[in-house]
Amino acid sequence: MKLTNILLLSSALIGSLSASSLDTQFNYFGNLTASSINEKGYEVNHVINSNVDDKFSLAPYSKVGAQFSIYNDDFMFVTQALAYQNNDKNELELTWLNGRYQIMDGLSIRLGRMQLALFLNSNTIDVDYVHLWTKAPIEIYGSMPLKSFDGIEIAYEKVIQNYFIEFKITPYGKASTNVNVLKGTVKADFTDMKAIALSVQKGNLTLSASYTIGIFDMPTDNITGLAQILGGLEQYGNDVSRYSYKNKDISFLSFGINYNYNNLLFTSEISQIKSESLVPDMTAYYLMMSYRYNKFTPFIMFAENKNDKNLYKTDNIKVVDATSGQLKAGLDAILYNMNSSQQTSSIGLRYDYKVGIAFKAQLDRITFDDYGTYYPNPQSTHQRYGFLSQEVGVAKVPVFQFTTGLSFAF
Repeated sequence: MKLTNILLLSSALIGSLSASSLDTQFNYFGNLTASSINEKGYEVNHVINSNVDDKFSLAPYSKVGAQFSIYNDDFMFVTQALAYQNNDKNELELTWLNGRYQIMDGLSIRLGRMQLALFLNSNTIDVDYVHLWTKAPIEIYGSMPLKSFDGIEIAYEKVIQNYFIEFKITPYGKASTNVNVLKGTVKADFTDMKAIALSVQKGNLTLSASYTIGIFDMPTDNITGLAQILGGLEQYGNDVSRYSYKNKDISFLSFGINYNYNNLLFTSEISQIKSESLVPDMTAYYLMMSYRYNKFTPFIMFAENKNDKNLYKTDNIKVVDATSGQLKAGLDAILYNMNSSQQTSSIGLRYDYKVGIAFKAQLDRITFDDYGTYYPNPQSTHQRYGFLSQEVGVAKVPVFQFTTGLSFAF
């Protein structure tokens, strides 16, 4: 759905809204957060925004956003914009621009731009004030760089005894965004998207589940040498279709839980990705526990993502001479660099200064796993293009990331 079509739809909905009494609501939110890591020769990839290195920077996690709504009993129009800096460039992203119509009690349809209901916090992921962490666990929330999509969503809500149940179906959707990858920016597309999501809430317990499928497309031109290597291997009769992002099926299955008991909070999510492409099959999860004491809320968190090791095995590649052997070694090197399996242990603290303003600090210890067969030598790896990347000639050590700042929402 093109932006022009969304604007036309929005205009029509606003016209419908104007026929009856209207209410409006305006909110703004933001994050002023600095972050750095303790080791030279490393970067933490932010997927969409700027990367984090060993110098304190406000760019990766700082942002400001605004949301405006017009609504009555049957219709709602909402728009949300997000401004941030990405690699020294100012970016403005339209994350919400849609209209919702209440068909009947409990049943509604929404058209336009909205955020993917992949995870427990997808709808509020940009409003950092809502969350305890200074940054979402990238192991799971970074697995899908596309946050918003243009499409249709049908939602049904029902209260059964003490249970509030919400069921969503997305029969159509597509999305695109610029993604930081391989020291550059490329456009990623997610088309022919279909999804279902279920949320059940009773008292202080919330359970969620979702399943999303679609076609993922991203050029691999900026992966040095990949096109030439794959072309050469094909001439030797090898099937190399797996080593591409071009128009590949991809699916996401996720579950989440959020439980409050007095001042104790437990949150956990797990996600599984399946893809017949250079995107590895992956299982990711995190667990977080916190305890609120007056205005202070300390928390601990552990997150991990594990790529399927089969992606990094190239036993199926035929080697019949020296040239094919060199091509296979080149593919091994690229796959080794593409690995993104890592673990993050975190401790953090949130201080609620007053309603709408919170100070946060978080310390992460990040390590990664080596997959594949390409090891230059024990103390030197090529650049890893996962979430934590390492430059050539830098010893592999645990990396500590410190993030602190102010979040607000009014």
